[in-house]
Amino acid sequence: MPRLTIPVPSGPLAAAISTALLALSTPSLHAQDIATQLPQLDDGAADIRLDGRLDEGVWQNVPYIDGMRVVIPDTLAEPAYETHTRIFYTERGIYVGVMNYQPADTIVARMTSRDTRLERDGFVFNLDPSGEGLYGYMMRINLGGSMTDGTILPERQFNLQWDGSWDAETSQVEGGWSAEMGLRRFVFGDNEPMVQHWHRTWQEALA
Repeated sequence: MPRLTIPVPSGPLAAAISTALLALSTPSLHAQDIATQLPQLDDGAADIRLDGRLDEGVWQNVPYIDGMRVVIPDTLAEPAYETHTRIFYTERGIYVGVMNYQPADTIVARMTSRDTRLERDGFVFNLDPSGEGLYGYMMRINLGGSMTDGTILPERQFNLQWDGSWDAETSQVEGGWSAEMGLRRFVFGDNEPMVQHWHRTWQEALA
């Protein structure tokens, strides 16, 4: 049975994005209420090679977020494994680094074509550029490098036709597996605010 972990931010997006994910995800889901300020760094500090390994020094200077809770089923229990997520942004875009702790014998990597929905380990990052729960973008990197992305629309509508120009990679490491994501500003259009009013959620999916 797959396990999904997802911190859910407070504010308008909590209902909009959480509802969409509840309608789309597999039977087990973890969540956290988050009210954090993303750190902004100079572009020069974001000298990251997206290989999924989190070995650049910048990641150690960004605090991680954890504290997932099970919401499907709605028990609010603590998940079995920790997920440490680090996020920062520059004038060029947003960077996400995640360490998913889990035993090696539970890790499942399946490579497929883009937007193939299949049970496997993966990490999902969602953004609501409106800041009001009006719509969102979903980007998932699956262990092994396969990508899934789409838009989250009102009334629980999910559209996989959107293929954003973002980059991500994963790596199986000691203690679990890790991932890096780079989301350039132009992915969401030049008219979107950079981060000031954005909301975000993310989830870890374990097969």
